[in-house]
Amino acid sequence: MPGASSACLALKCAVFAVLAIALADPWASMRMQKLAVTVLLDTSASMPRESLLHGEAMLRDLVRKNSGASLRLITFAGRPNLRPVPQQADKVNIPEGVDPKEGMSTDIEGAMQLALSTFPVQGARRILLISDGNENRGHALTAALRAREQGIAVFTVPAGGTAPLPVKVQSIASPQDVFSGERFTLSLQLDSAGAIPARVWITSQGREIGSAKAELHAGNNAVDVEARIAESGVNLMEVHISSAGAEQVLFSQAVTVRRPRVLCVAGGNEFSPPLLKTLKLAQVDVETAAGFPVTPGAGDWDAVLLDNYPDHILSPEEDAALEKYVYAGGGLIFIAGNRNAKLAQEPKTPLEKMLPVRGAPPPEKPTAVVLVLDKSGSMSGPKIEMAREAARASIRTLRPIDKIGVISFDETFNWVIPMGPAGNLEDKSNLIGQITANGGTKIYQAVESAFEKIVIEQATHKHIILLTDGVSTPGTQEDFPRLEREALAKQITISTIGVGDYINRELLEELARKTKGKVHFVENPETIPQIINAEVRSKDDLAIQERPVRAVRVRPVEFIDGIDFARSPRLLGFVKAEAKEGSETILRVDVDKPLLVRWRYGLGRVIAFMSDAKSRWAAPWVRWTSFGTLWPQMVRDASHRDRTVRAGVRPGTGQGEAVVYYDVLGDADNPTAALRASGPPHILVTAPGEASRTIPLEETSPGHYEAHIPAGQGGLYRIVSGSSELILPEAGFYREAEEMKPQAVNTALLSEISRVTGGRIHPSMDQLLNDRGSLVRERKALWPYWLILALVLNLLEVALRKGFFERPVSWMRERSPLPWRRQPA
Repeated sequence: MPGASSACLALKCAVFAVLAIALADPWASMRMQKLAVTVLLDTSASMPRESLLHGEAMLRDLVRKNSGASLRLITFAGRPNLRPVPQQADKVNIPEGVDPKEGMSTDIEGAMQLALSTFPVQGARRILLISDGNENRGHALTAALRAREQGIAVFTVPAGGTAPLPVKVQSIASPQDVFSGERFTLSLQLDSAGAIPARVWITSQGREIGSAKAELHAGNNAVDVEARIAESGVNLMEVHISSAGAEQVLFSQAVTVRRPRVLCVAGGNEFSPPLLKTLKLAQVDVETAAGFPVTPGAGDWDAVLLDNYPDHILSPEEDAALEKYVYAGGGLIFIAGNRNAKLAQEPKTPLEKMLPVRGAPPPEKPTAVVLVLDKSGSMSGPKIEMAREAARASIRTLRPIDKIGVISFDETFNWVIPMGPAGNLEDKSNLIGQITANGGTKIYQAVESAFEKIVIEQATHKHIILLTDGVSTPGTQEDFPRLEREALAKQITISTIGVGDYINRELLEELARKTKGKVHFVENPETIPQIINAEVRSKDDLAIQERPVRAVRVRPVEFIDGIDFARSPRLLGFVKAEAKEGSETILRVDVDKPLLVRWRYGLGRVIAFMSDAKSRWAAPWVRWTSFGTLWPQMVRDASHRDRTVRAGVRPGTGQGEAVVYYDVLGDADNPTAALRASGPPHILVTAPGEASRTIPLEETSPGHYEAHIPAGQGGLYRIVSGSSELILPEAGFYREAEEMKPQAVNTALLSEISRVTGGRIHPSMDQLLNDRGSLVRERKALWPYWLILALVLNLLEVALRKGFFERPVSWMRERSPLPWRRQPA
């Protein structure tokens, strides 16, 4: 393009000139607005959550204004913390909870000093102080004078305060230690100066765990609040009251929360997975064992759970050890299950005496049963063995007043056990063992003989059970209709059991149906004992009742509160029993059959649940939402309260001193050795704001140990064993801090801080963000602008040299009225 070379040269020279100017770092003095606001939020223990939320809302409004002001947040209690302020208003958040170390004091001076150090030198600088003004560290007015010297205004928002309501605590009944998740009641006697509506609530570690509304009248008022604490260890529990916008802490104390320790023993080692899972989820420590240990000091459990156990006769040593454990205060939960059908009507063993239930009394008249067993050759092997075992089991199921007879038959029949009382188990068992398989099969004569003997017996129920695996010899079946009619007329039921495929199904079905009995066809001989055992007794007389039943609440007690048994699913079975005199029947089934019963035995508590906790009878309950509530609460109700070593705290004789003591209970095995087993005993004490330290325990009397703890600082003290080998219960105590004493908002101090610094009390957003005094003259660097100009000129030079402007210039020449001189070629 004509003239392009000279233009490019000029542009290149201009680029170098502009770069030279940029490198010289030029600047200019300019006027600009500069505003910085630092929010100081008091998060000490005396500030209620409502005040913190109010401060959070004010900071959120400042962010939302998007005024261009530089915002900072400092939260403070015993010391200040500079926190980032997010750019989005909805992300502004003040951390919850009180620091147990720093939250027990208020240092306004320290927070203001940190704020002063974060401000720029020029511009409008303001502090927004949100606090109750009740400082117990430093001097806020000293910091206010420093702020005035630096030209920083302090705006104040009085908040919080624990101004005392006209209510005083006269007395309080509160537990010193509880189980994790256990519901407990805190009883207050409050003296009120007048009639006021109030809300009373309990917090643990700053979280609400229970509340109640109360209409207080002038004078003495009784208020009960229910609560539960989930976290184990030493917890700070506080009782609060509020009315008409004012609130205060009525009472503070340390509560030791521990997880219950349970030993679970199951019959046949068949533990219930749903039960174990439920207990573990409820923070119950569960150990499992095949039996209750007989070794002294084997375990310090709070409760023992017998699930379908014992399934055998307990040894005298185990029986005695279990009784000693419960009598000394241990808890026992007995889950009957199908293996505990034969409860003693007259308790004799220690376990039978401990249970709050006994066997149900027998009916006025006995039951009569005749077993008619096929012993033909085809019954050899497992079939005859199972038949013998079934006969033995049937005799064990019957009571001594019942009548039983056993007939074996092939081509002929034989009364192995003549009709008579169901006693002398060993003799009858030996006779049954002599039954061997051989010969053919003739059914009618054996059943007829059984009918002739049983018809003359005086019994409430008369029942014949026929077991066979073959077809009767021809020529006798025509006599069965007559026998069926006579049995029906005499109310004698005949049940039949057919084993295998080669049987006369039609005969067995008709014989059972026409006499109102039952018919069973089995392929597996191992099921024979179970079938015969169920057939031996009348359904109403059996201790095991396998049928759907609904639990009905009889007596309201603490550990079933909140469980709606009217909506509970049905249980599929239970063990029939009778509640002992002096026991509490809590749940029942049918009209009068106990399901859940408890009582005291010695110092311990025993609970009997007459169904099971497995899929056999409790399958619908396992899926029930309250299953996970009932069992943990039952365990806590039964659990041992006084352990082998008992801990406590009392005030010391010196100023700011506390004494922790441990008593080894008299029923412990070798009490002195209990605390000396791992060398000289010592404890680990964690004080507020201090590192943990070890303090030795001194035995001041046999079985009594003490340690003196300096406790001049307010806050929560935690005490644990100083050795992993020495098992001591956790303990703790609370020393009320100055921060927690009821105090009104110190409006006078906050107003003076604002007056001294030129700020305002209760400022509006517009007052905080006012640009008065924000204009400052500030040196502004200009080199970035010169650098940008050099970049633009360089781009123009490159474009001109590459001919990017040739076509636009030609187009302009063609339309221009001015003459253009053409350059000579």
